[in-house]
Amino acid sequence: MTVMVAVETTFEVTCPESEDIHENAERVMVALVELSEPGVILDGSVGADSATAEVTISVTVNAENLGDGVNDAITAMRNAVHTAGNATPGWPSHRAWMDMLVAQSMSAQLVPA
Repeated sequence: MTVMVAVETTFEVTCPESEDIHENAERVMVALVELSEPGVILDGSVGADSATAEVTISVTVNAENLGDGVNDAITAMRNAVHTAGNATPGWPSHRAWMDMLVAQSMSAQLVPA
């Protein structure tokens, strides 16, 4: 049996003055689509709020279990952020992501696929 796992995170972005946060978020979304492995990433979205300088990334993946799903989702998100030309200093470990999910700092849904 496979499961669908949805992971969402919001983080602050520092853009050069010459770049709009929405342009940056668009590059992240393009990278997420281009890097998507067929059958793994089922859905993804990227949004930006210029008032708070925050970007939100949501990814839904198909996986064998919750742990693999979280790993696939956070790997896809981080790869997209890097491909778009951004850095991820202090990116949490897999264990920290799982702890954050449990602590409801982020949301995850586990449903039969």
